[in-house]
Amino acid sequence: MKPCILLTGATGYVGKHILRQLLRQGYRVVVIARRKKKSPGKRVIDALKPFGAFPADSLDVIEGDIRQPDCGIDSAALEKLAGSGVVALIHSAGLTRFDAHLANEIQLNNLQGTKHVYALARGLGIESFHYLSTAYVAGDTRQVFMSTDLDAGQGFNNPYEASKFEAEKYLHDACSEDAVRVVIYRPSIVVGGYPSGENNAVSTVYSFMKAAHFIRECCRRDLQRGRGVFTRCGVRQHGDTLFIPLRIAADPQVSINLVSVDQVVDGLVRRLETGDEKHTVIPLLGDDFSLNNLRDVICDALEIKGVSFVNSKVFEQRSRTVVEENFYRATLSYRPYLFSAPVFPEDEKDRGSIDIEKTAVEFNELMNLKMLEKRRMSLNGLALNTFGVTGPQDYFHLFVNGRLGKSFLKRIAYVSTKIRFLIRGDQVFDQVIYFDRGSIHYDSEADFDCSFEMDQPLFNDIVNGKTDLKSAFFEGKVRIEGDRETALKFGFLFSEYFLHIDERVMEEMLG
Repeated sequence: MKPCILLTGATGYVGKHILRQLLRQGYRVVVIARRKKKSPGKRVIDALKPFGAFPADSLDVIEGDIRQPDCGIDSAALEKLAGSGVVALIHSAGLTRFDAHLANEIQLNNLQGTKHVYALARGLGIESFHYLSTAYVAGDTRQVFMSTDLDAGQGFNNPYEASKFEAEKYLHDACSEDAVRVVIYRPSIVVGGYPSGENNAVSTVYSFMKAAHFIRECCRRDLQRGRGVFTRCGVRQHGDTLFIPLRIAADPQVSINLVSVDQVVDGLVRRLETGDEKHTVIPLLGDDFSLNNLRDVICDALEIKGVSFVNSKVFEQRSRTVVEENFYRATLSYRPYLFSAPVFPEDEKDRGSIDIEKTAVEFNELMNLKMLEKRRMSLNGLALNTFGVTGPQDYFHLFVNGRLGKSFLKRIAYVSTKIRFLIRGDQVFDQVIYFDRGSIHYDSEADFDCSFEMDQPLFNDIVNGKTDLKSAFFEGKVRIEGDRETALKFGFLFSEYFLHIDERVMEEMLG
């Protein structure tokens, strides 16, 4: 039997593909995973389900959290781990989000988490440390960025790029002072795998696919119901194709490098038992695709026509239609990648590894399948998925910034009140929000009229329309403090909003 590998991030998009490959090749694997709604073991087993059966005696799961010292592993589990014969650690866990409002959480996961995992490797005497980074540590540099480069004086487009850059710098400095062999892998934008796009909520390509799919579904429903609002923007059915006039501000000559998840996994796993130098950086690059090429492929798969790229000046000269405004809002975090991209050496690219047409078709089939499921991918579910909402921090950020919830604010234009939301989960959300006659903002003052306290799974069920706030309160799942009358009235308004949430989403789409 092959040796034992310690793995983080096994429930993530790339991580579960790494785990599948390790088990297929006969490695024993110990996984560090967090407890969420499900136990760590159940989460890992669920991540492996799409790949079929695996040898259960080759997999152990221990509870931990890379955001904590010793990765949150208790002393008994650490002692057991020390005797398990681990020869290499693969660190693929992290937070792949680009949003500025998550900067602290991104830093905690991607930089501090890497420090904790590296310290764990040293403490256990593991001599081989494999870190999944990103080619986008190149940031906004315009020079050719080699695998031997790191600090080129570049700036960064988002806190994710910056956090991965800082983690690489830390590992480079740390391994120069001890005996640990560090291998860093730099994939470009990862696509493919099974199921296509399922866990890749924030990949640039999948994010644009999701936004286009969401817009298409809203237009389709509008046409079916005969309202004609999108028709006034030029939307029309043409056979099986939906014509949607949609201008996107971009440089169509920009190319984006895509790499398959299988290529990333193969490139990593085959180096586990090789004698690379003490500090090695492995580029994992695939094919370059122009924005024009990607647009055509995505639109063909989604059966859409009418999408065009224009420069920023032209884009701003004419008022945006509701279609253009909603696409713009849904893809705001990715705008920098529509105007520039790092340039990588040609000899570091593995050409021919991507079938982008197949990737787009598989994504569309997956989304259509989800639409057939009960409420899992309702119009509201599509909206939350498109905007990357995974919890209260995301939801209220979009709410306060006018990207969600506009129809709710219209309905409470007569209300002026401060409400504290305390939502407990992986990250505690504790904010006072001032609803001020149709506007909304965070309030730094400690005083508030009333408060709602609940756990994050319940909050997620409420915003997904699976339960309502009023019922949850009467079932004892929501704690209310302060002005009870105001809280109950607000609870009723929230319940009414989410009871008809798909209708509300359409109203917000239409402005």
